[in-house]
Amino acid sequence: GDSYRSTFNNSESNRFEIGMQGKMTSTLTGRFAVGYEKMDFDSNGTAVVDAKEYSGAVLDASVTHRMSPLTSQTFSLNYSPENAYATGNYYEWLVLGYRLTHQFTGQFAMNAHYEFARAEDSLYLVDPKGARSIFRSVGLGGDYRLTNASRLFFAYDYNWQTSSAYDKNFDQHVVKAGLQWNF
Repeated sequence: GDSYRSTFNNSESNRFEIGMQGKMTSTLTGRFAVGYEKMDFDSNGTAVVDAKEYSGAVLDASVTHRMSPLTSQTFSLNYSPENAYATGNYYEWLVLGYRLTHQFTGQFAMNAHYEFARAEDSLYLVDPKGARSIFRSVGLGGDYRLTNASRLFFAYDYNWQTSSAYDKNFDQHVVKAGLQWNF
């Protein structure tokens, strides 16, 4: 199980999760965690609106299918709240994901992914100024292992969001590249 307590922007969040992970068959592995989270907001300080507290279920699950010794695909599902930064509310996120990974050599692998997410602003439930948003992301990435402790990586993601909130629609191109060194 996993448990934590955090304080952010005059809110307090307590979460407890319990789950399991492991091999289901010779080609399937998975992870499943379910839990409970309580998120409370303080109406003082940076919170703009003491809108609605969250008390409810959280879920995180994934299944990886090894299609061949070099290729795998992962399906994922996540449901949880996220603090909405200084506004005294939260977003309820439902995220579905897919990732395809292929190991070309012992050192070089590439992946492609697609992610679909629906976010509902808790203010939407009490005030029409809240937002319902749909977020999508598609991308490609690569990883070249230099040593057991270092790697070069690159990724390109195209993200786009449509929202019922004024001026919250966007298209975004994200390029990442770097060198990672583990100590």
